[in-house]
Amino acid sequence: MHEAGECGTLSCAGIKVAVGSVSPDYLSGAFEKGRCDMTRDELLGRISIDPHICFGKPCIRGRRIWVSLVLDLLASGMKPEQIMEDYDLAEEDILACIAYGAEMSRERYVDIPTGTGA
Repeated sequence: MHEAGECGTLSCAGIKVAVGSVSPDYLSGAFEKGRCDMTRDELLGRISIDPHICFGKPCIRGRRIWVSLVLDLLASGMKPEQIMEDYDLAEEDILACIAYGAEMSRERYVDIPTGTGA
C-alpha cells in the first residue's frame, strides 16, 4: 500500500484518512483488489455543490444526498453495502464521499476537546 500522496489515485491518496471512517476489510476489498480505478479527481467529480440544492451542501451529483449523511452513516458503523442498498448508491458514490471528507480534513480542522483522563 502506498503512502498518502505518492500517486494520483484514491487507492494511494487519502487512504490513511479513510481508514477511521470505514472498516479495514471494506477498504482492503475496494482498493487492494482494484475495484476502484478512478482517480481522486474523478471521484470528486461525483460530488456537486449548488447553492440552490440542499442549501449548498455537498451532495452526490444528481441526488439530494448529502456527503455528510453518508460519512455520518459510515462513522456510526453502517456497512457501505447497506448504505448503497438503502440509498440506491454505487460504490463509487461512497468512495467519492470518503474522498471529499479526506480533502476537507486536509484544509480544515475540528476543535476536539482534550480530556485529562479516561
